[in-house]
Amino acid sequence: MKNGKYKIVHVIDKLSVDGSGVHGVTKVLESWIKNFNREEFEFSIISLRAQEKAEEIFQKINVPIKFLNRSKIDPRTILDLTKIINQEKPDLLHLHGYGAANFGRIVSKIKKIPNLVHEHAILTNQPFYQTIADTILAPLTDKAVGVSSDVVKFLQEYRKTKKEKLEVINNGIDTEGFKIPTEEQIIKERDRLKIPGDYKVVCKVGRLDRGKGHEYLFRAAKKVLNVHPKTIFLIVGAGPEHERLEALTHELKINNNVVFTGYHTHVEVCLGLSNIFAFTSLSEGFCVSVLEAMNAGLPVVSFPVGGVNELIQDSKNGFIVPMKDVDKLEEKISLLLNDDELSRKIGDCAKVDCKNFDVKYSVQKLANLYKTLIN
Repeated sequence: MKNGKYKIVHVIDKLSVDGSGVHGVTKVLESWIKNFNREEFEFSIISLRAQEKAEEIFQKINVPIKFLNRSKIDPRTILDLTKIINQEKPDLLHLHGYGAANFGRIVSKIKKIPNLVHEHAILTNQPFYQTIADTILAPLTDKAVGVSSDVVKFLQEYRKTKKEKLEVINNGIDTEGFKIPTEEQIIKERDRLKIPGDYKVVCKVGRLDRGKGHEYLFRAAKKVLNVHPKTIFLIVGAGPEHERLEALTHELKINNNVVFTGYHTHVEVCLGLSNIFAFTSLSEGFCVSVLEAMNAGLPVVSFPVGGVNELIQDSKNGFIVPMKDVDKLEEKISLLLNDDELSRKIGDCAKVDCKNFDVKYSVQKLANLYKTLIN
């Protein structure tokens, strides 16, 4: 301990993902650290990559960050991490990402300090070298956390982690700190996005890449618009698939009813002007965006991924539809567009139920886990 505080170093592969501005893990780290007792815990962050603009997120909450400017397979990372640990003398390494987990586990054993491997995603097509690395390094894992029960299964089956070392800690959001947009902000944003006042809005938030399943929503949208032409599909996010997805909206002749916002710094305003939230990811660790939508009082229509089965009780606080089932997706979206009372009832229930996933619960579980591993 340093100055009577537990010193935790988060090691992360990178702070952002190409084309999307900020990595989801970066946002999760920010949320955790802001809600920890800083009189009891002290944090710093090490990124394996080059310096990024996203570091400003941690500067604002007074968390020091170092950038190693290394790739995820550069062996010099071991020397870099060892040097920093010799200087900072942390009590525990909290590891996020393949490179961080690989080098972090090695260094933690060299320096005889505990490590915690944290998995945020399910990547069943992981590189062969990572499977080899996990087979070799799994015995060095002190504890591994998955953000949902599905992720824990992935850790056991694909990343070779022993069952007794595994634990589920769901991600959470600051439900009480949610900034409810004002009517003025909503009207202003609708005007900026050129959304007519009498149109309903179906919102999807996420990086524009193939894994997020936007094409399934668009194909469902074509069917929805045949019956509900006064509907806008609001696509919040940026990414490498933007041009392809925009071209698809033209191909399907729905481009006049699809609005791409690009990277958006005030997602809560987009949620505030929306009526329904669609979640069509094909693979996910834990769907924080679904939690945010629930907290905004929106009914959610979702594929069964990313901990959705832990969040949504079908037909009570949202709808779960089969993977890639465009017809069912259209059916539930149309049902909600048809029935304002049902939409309100489900949204209200979602807002209540998401309180069970407040970030304070995940922070408390992490704090207890830190102390157990350190002591």
